Amino acid sequence: LLEALRDGQRHEETHYVIIEALQAICKLKPEQRDLVVRALVGELSKMEIGRRKFYGHIVFALLKLEAKEALPLIETAYKRGLVEPDYCDYLENIQKTLGGEVVSDPEMDRFEGEMEEVAGIFYDFKYCDTTFPRDAVLRARQLRDVIIPSLIEEVRLSTAYARYDVPIMDSVNLFAVHLLAEFQAREALPYLLESLSITSDQAWELYSDCLYESVPAIMYRIIGNDVSFYTNYLHKRETPPILRDILAVALPFLVKSGALDRGSYLILLRKLFRLAIDESNDDFAKTVLDLLLECGDKNDVPLVREAHEKGVWDEEFIDLEGAIGELNKEGEQFEEAIIRRTRRKVDDTIEAMSEWASFQPETKNDSPYVPPPLSPTSKPLSPSFRGGSLLERVHEVGRNDPCPCNSGKKYKKCCGK
Repeated sequence: LLEALRDGQRHEETHYVIIEALQAICKLKPEQRDLVVRALVGELSKMEIGRRKFYGHIVFALLKLEAKEALPLIETAYKRGLVEPDYCDYLENIQKTLGGEVVSDPEMDRFEGEMEEVAGIFYDFKYCDTTFPRDAVLRARQLRDVIIPSLIEEVRLSTAYARYDVPIMDSVNLFAVHLLAEFQAREALPYLLESLSITSDQAWELYSDCLYESVPAIMYRIIGNDVSFYTNYLHKRETPPILRDILAVALPFLVKSGALDRGSYLILLRKLFRLAIDESNDDFAKTVLDLLLECGDKNDVPLVREAHEKGVWDEEFIDLEGAIGELNKEGEQFEEAIIRRTRRKVDDTIEAMSEWASFQPETKNDSPYVPPPLSPTSKPLSPSFRGGSLLERVHEVGRNDPCPCNSGKKYKKCCGK
């Protein structure tokens, strides 16, 4: 149990059960008490941010074990804002329980009041239903420094739920990552990287549609224009696939900011595409090819032909003729593509999230479905296809057309995946 307690890769809920089991063992075998207390103190002494609930459970266990020797460490952890009082008790009561000197501390009283406010904010995030919790976001801004560790903890816990395939039933983690981006909380970066180091299905469970719509912007907002950071992860074969994808999709933000000019951007994409070909990494190759085609440089035709011959992508993604056609446009749509890819703003959580469909009142729409306008490059529907009267009247959707399901995404990023 002690070995499992020290295992940082375990689900947080598992740690809570382990702590309770250790308390039960101490009741049955009092001689084990000192060993357990030392282990709990050892975990608390790590003083890691984003583990307020975990440390709250540890402090509660130390109280039950009457570990007076742990009081100085508990006081330090409280004063650093690393313990969630809701999971144990307020510091003054702990001092009384463990026989320490109770000293009135206005600063600690203020912090504990703020932590109550933080708990209220998370409650509003959890139960907002169809109404955007604007007031909760405004209160979070006022408590920026106090709430950041709790936001990080939410990212950690949600990632653990996704990793263990536990359904995520609310949007609290999405509020957390958007606020961390708004606050430009660089200390959250390791936890965001961890949240993208899971399988594709798990990442979709964690982030839903935000995975490719908002997360690249969130990562850029926190990482900034550190080009070497992106290239370091993108060039490594062992980088988790989803993380690699998201960092690649974030590259246009570097172009927009001026950290990368078009020439440097093209050189980087070519290197990444070559890596994807050599690794036979179809998914990453498609992501990079999508970016490469938007640059429109006919010098890339031989590289794209080679990739096609090696079967790096299938014809459902784009046929060779279509890809060469995009490259021969010589950058006509480059600026437009950069603008489109970087239009997602995450520097204001209210602006970024309040317009989501889930926060809009439901309206009954009795009007007939009208397919979105198609680009001139769309191909006619195959004569052999017969899918009903509606489909007989529409054309095959182009890869860059709006998806017919009305999701607001491009067809290639939605039903055409």
